[in-house]
Amino acid sequence: MNEILLTGHLSRSVSLLSLEDRLSLRKYLSLLKENPLSGLRLWGAYSGLYAYETSMGLQIIYKIVDGTVYVVAIKRAGRHAPIGEKKVSAVVLAAGKSKDQDIPRIIEITEAFSNSSIDEIILVLGYRAEAVKERLKGENIRVIVNQNYEGVLSRSLRCGLRVVAEGASAVFLALGNQNPLNPAVIKNLLEVYRMEGAPIVAPSYKGKRLHPVIFDRALLPELLKVKGNVGGRAVLYRHEGELREVRIR
Repeated sequence: MNEILLTGHLSRSVSLLSLEDRLSLRKYLSLLKENPLSGLRLWGAYSGLYAYETSMGLQIIYKIVDGTVYVVAIKRAGRHAPIGEKKVSAVVLAAGKSKDQDIPRIIEITEAFSNSSIDEIILVLGYRAEAVKERLKGENIRVIVNQNYEGVLSRSLRCGLRVVAEGASAVFLALGNQNPLNPAVIKNLLEVYRMEGAPIVAPSYKGKRLHPVIFDRALLPELLKVKGNVGGRAVLYRHEGELREVRIR
């Protein structure tokens, strides 16, 4: 006989559904338990996952491991993110003098996050902060100015992380001078994190790891201790075995 388990935060999320929805969901979970392969196999970034559609407008996302069905997400039809979704903040580090000619790039990166389902955008500025702030007037972005920005990236990292919303489950770390950022890539990484719950989710292209990187909130204390002219690289290497790499095209 197969076993079915709700992973992570899902038990609490399901408890918030109406009684009618909970009873219906229980029926579908029983059906899924009897026939785990009745769902549709998801490919690409979600290799190993299945999606089971219910008549009540819910989609059950699950994986099968040694005869056990692990439900990793429950989504409502028409919603991109799962019920009880984890909130994610973005911290963009753009304080250094090297950004002198890159104000358009900084704007482009913040726009990419604005066009995805990010819950909060924090932009850390330093050099020419007023010029960047002028370009961002009216945008829903929290700007933090690091007055002591020269030569040490970790100071800007701490400035941004210290103001991350209390309810955020994870943080996207991005650089203000990185390559152009596609909102579709951000959404892809977000969905992988929300569905699989890996402590670190990073994009890669042709075997090379890229930015931005998602760090679970549990790693924030380690990130806050980073010293020198590095961002989250040291923490990422320390948790290499827990990294979920997402290949992009």
